[in-house]
Amino acid sequence: MHSNNILFSLIGNVIAAQSSDEIMLQIREILFEIFKADYAIVFIEPEPFENLPPEFHYSIEFVGAPENRESSAHYNVSISKKRKVSPEKIEELLVKSYVEIGAMEIEGKYKFSKHFYSGNRYLGFILMYRKIPFDKEEIAKIDDLTPFFAMALRAAVYLSILEEVPRYAFSFLVGKIARDYRLTPTETQILKHILTGDDIKLIAKDRNVSISAVKKVIQAIYRKTGVKRRGELLRLVFNPSVKAL
Repeated sequence: MHSNNILFSLIGNVIAAQSSDEIMLQIREILFEIFKADYAIVFIEPEPFENLPPEFHYSIEFVGAPENRESSAHYNVSISKKRKVSPEKIEELLVKSYVEIGAMEIEGKYKFSKHFYSGNRYLGFILMYRKIPFDKEEIAKIDDLTPFFAMALRAAVYLSILEEVPRYAFSFLVGKIARDYRLTPTETQILKHILTGDDIKLIAKDRNVSISAVKKVIQAIYRKTGVKRRGELLRLVFNPSVKAL
């Protein structure tokens, strides 16, 4: 297949991607297939909502050699909002960490990286290492693809936020119930199981305790929260304005 046809096909895969992870994997495929990278990193830095805690200031990146794509690593990195780190420094630290753990061997290889912005908003970067230099034609092709890469990274940033918010919201609701009704750590963990639909047998198996022990904890949760059934507990957690019947 002609290289341009391959490129158009890969671009189509990026556009059709349904998650931030999938977008980033497909971008990495472009770096492997079109630019013959030995190693490739795709890095995004989502912009968290103001009311999210500091640990949600996170970034995601992929790294791997083309012949070992299936086992390539996927990392989540927490970045404190109190610490200002330049994009170039992030790139330097990531490469250094990968070299130290043996994920990348970059000695004698040529590097190309490009950082992307949407206005003043930093989106992330792509980075490649390979054995031969990047020629002018390839650099021009990357420049031509810059609007596409920026669009794709922006979409990945947006999707990554949407993917995290439900998990944060669930943890927030469980934590609020635990604080308001003074649940113990064990009761809080059992509450999570109940809210995700696990039955008593599954909870007992997962926590390696007896069914009777789980029932005892559930009754304690019901007593503290003033409910009598699972349905009432769900209403209490997810719609606190509706009183238990």
